[in-house]
Parts: sequence; structure tokens; C-alpha cells
Amino acid sequence: FSDPRLWANRAVLSVVEQVMGPAFECIYYGSDTPYPGSAHQPVHQDGDTLFPEWGHRPPIYSLSMNIPLVDVDEDNGPLQWFDGVDRPLDEAVPNQFTGPAGSILLRDTRTWHRGSPNRGDAPRPMLALMYSRSWFHFPLQRPALDRDVYEALPEPGPQLFRGADITPPLRAAGDRRRLGPYED
Repeated sequence: FSDPRLWANRAVLSVVEQVMGPAFECIYYGSDTPYPGSAHQPVHQDGDTLFPEWGHRPPIYSLSMNIPLVDVDEDNGPLQWFDGVDRPLDEAVPNQFTGPAGSILLRDTRTWHRGSPNRGDAPRPMLALMYSRSWFHFPLQRPALDRDVYEALPEPGPQLFRGADITPPLRAAGDRRRLGPYED
């Protein structure tokens, strides 16, 4: 996750900016890895419906990006997603995200999806990042970065990770500098 080619891919950021405007940030990164023998993940959305009482679907406020680290086929647990905005019926036929390692799927976080069974003989790791409008707070923990790492990020890193949990650097043995509220 430290490589800007992942989180600052120009083509991806261009699409994100066209969809959500310039005030967005990377609020989550992680991975999804179904192991051989895994079952279907429950169908879910990564983001909730905002203002459900309104009766309308508001504009996109968050996009999820998935990047498999190995080639994905129908046997090794591809991510599946469903068309439409409502929870899919049990008989709905999903789309499958298959392709070579490094492929990119960029989707509205409200897209109904699931992981599928891995019938292969090796794990299927896939990176997951989330870009959101600056006002949206995802219920999972924000990315954590050491202050030294954050301050050394190339552009647009400081802007993309401005909401990250920035921690003070670890100090060397014998270093008694004051670290503020993080002192031991």
C-alpha cells in the first residue's frame, strides 16, 4: 500500500474526480483473500443508503477499487456484483470480476456484491481501497500512517490521506524527545 502507483493511479483518480469532484480522499485500504474451500460471502454493500427516508438515490459519495494480485478466473473466488440498486433476489445472476493480476474494478460502494467460493488450490488475494467525498466517514478504521511516512508522501498523497490516523514515529532506544500525548 506504500506504492503511489496503487493509490495515486492517474487514470483512477481522474475517474474519481469526475464522479465526486476534487474534494475526495482515500479512507480505507485492505485486502480480501478467499482461501481454497471458502464459501460464498453474504451479499452486502460497502456503504449504506444515505437518507433512506428521502426515497431517492443520492449521487455517489464513495467508490471502492479492487485490484487482484493474481490472475482471477471463475474457479479461484472472483468478486461478484449485481446490477441494480436494490438488494438482489436469490435467483439474480451476478457479474464476475475475472481477469489478469493488476486489473482494476472501480464501483460505487453501494453496489451489492459478494466474494465467491475459491475452488482453486491457492489463495486469491485482492487489494481493496475506498475513495470518498471528504465529509463521508466509513465505519471502519481509517488508514494509519507514521508521521514520517505521511510527511514523505509524494503528491497527491498528503491530500488523499489527510484524514488518516497519523501516529508519531517510533523513537530510537535512548531518544528522550517529547512526543506529546504519546509519551511513555
